[in-house]
Amino acid sequence: MYKKILITLENGPADATIIPHVAELAAHFGSEILLLHVADGFAARCFDQLKLAESEEIKEDRVYLEKVAEKLRAKKLSVSTLLAMG
Repeated sequence: MYKKILITLENGPADATIIPHVAELAAHFGSEILLLHVADGFAARCFDQLKLAESEEIKEDRVYLEKVAEKLRAKKLSVSTLLAMG
């Protein structure tokens, strides 16, 4: 039924509510999970336009996404991540 599930993460408390629910769905249906976070600080908004280096915020967001992904992968789930700039 659910081949792919997109989870948008905000790197905040609400994430802890949705992640277990989606993990259960993905395990039940054998779904792939895509974790998405949109970095929204100045560096992220102007990243491509000004050819900026990654800010600490962007680096922390990337680490956060990978940390969540690893926890889900430990449950034998298929997980990919995407950090968008915006």
